[in-house]
Amino acid sequence: MQVSAISSNQGFTARQHNRENIDRVISLDDNQLRALAYIKTLEKNRKRQKNVNRLYNSVPIVAALSAGILTQKAGLFSKELTGLAAKTVNGIKAGGYWAFLLGTAAAIGAGSQALSKNSESVKDFKQNHPLLTLGTQIAAFCAAAIYLPKGAAKLYNMIKPECIAKAGKGVENVAEHINKLKAPQFMSNWGANISNHIPESIKNIGKTITAYAPDITLVTAVLASLKANVGSAQDFNNTYFGLKERQHQLAQARLNELKNID
Repeated sequence: MQVSAISSNQGFTARQHNRENIDRVISLDDNQLRALAYIKTLEKNRKRQKNVNRLYNSVPIVAALSAGILTQKAGLFSKELTGLAAKTVNGIKAGGYWAFLLGTAAAIGAGSQALSKNSESVKDFKQNHPLLTLGTQIAAFCAAAIYLPKGAAKLYNMIKPECIAKAGKGVENVAEHINKLKAPQFMSNWGANISNHIPESIKNIGKTITAYAPDITLVTAVLASLKANVGSAQDFNNTYFGLKERQHQLAQARLNELKNID
């Protein structure tokens, strides 16, 4: 199927094509029009997917900020931390955990795609049993999300106590330097004044929203992904019928031109 006569980056208009190319446009069959519409749809979908990926990538960052805002105390290597150091540690932990979850999901999806490309039987199975395939992927994700952290915890417990104590001492030194970083006094006073005038009920709502901010961002990303898929189908239909209509207009214009010549 050849659609090289028309670049997907060009407008489907007579002005931008010479007569020979217009004749090629008019002579395109239905399959070639569909192929061209598919190419144009892919270009639009890539832009949508970039926005969706930005949402997914922002989840760990939102989680880190959310945990940092809500944190009062944190523990690391058997040391209890407070202040900015505690916020930093818990922020890194939360962001890292969400990055692990999303990375695991992405790895499972990529592995499934690779198996489909390399094995016709796997590809046929996925097409014939989509719900079972989805269930298998969810089960694999749950297993990884549960057992990998447990494995990491077991490895941590195998570390010698003196090594943990040494690491804890280093954490205390770093935390001491972090906690010395203070916001300017005018900002602290401004924040305290605002906090004193906000009702407690509003504060509680704000804390709840902050706590669920990563989940809200993730749900937004999932919905955006679903919307992008639906939008791709609509784009294909609109582009295809638009190309077909433009082809008809060019053909009609050429017929009128030939009639005038006669």
